[in-house]
Amino acid sequence: MADTTKVIGWGKCSVVEGSGTSAATFADVIDGSTALEVEEGDEMEALIEGGEAEARRKKPDKYILRFSRRIDTVAELDAVKEGDEDIDVELIPELAGAVGVQLDSTSKRVTARYDTTDGMVADYVYKTKGATDGNGKLCDISFVKKAASSGT
Repeated sequence: MADTTKVIGWGKCSVVEGSGTSAATFADVIDGSTALEVEEGDEMEALIEGGEAEARRKKPDKYILRFSRRIDTVAELDAVKEGDEDIDVELIPELAGAVGVQLDSTSKRVTARYDTTDGMVADYVYKTKGATDGNGKLCDISFVKKAASSGT
């Protein structure tokens, strides 16, 4: 009988930004700060005489990955803010069976804040562009279940 156990949360996760030798891994993500949100694409209607909808088309959805890290200095903040161009990012869950996410060619924004609980914090926001393939399927986001035997 197949295992029907579902892992419903990421638990502790790490985030890998970029690829190859220039990749940066963040294993110090603040607990509870990670979220993947969807920004639904606008729906357009072609109306015929009398106001009836003849056709509808929805623009592609965009996904937003958010997480926060504690940082020590303003110099560290300046280092993480560099590279706001198209960048790949992958969220890797700690638990086997949990689903991770890969976002391709995102825009990146990093802001700083200070609070009495976490001190100086860098808030990361990565947003996809809603890129689609020839069939209209989103191609800048993919979900991958973490295998039990390997670290991917």
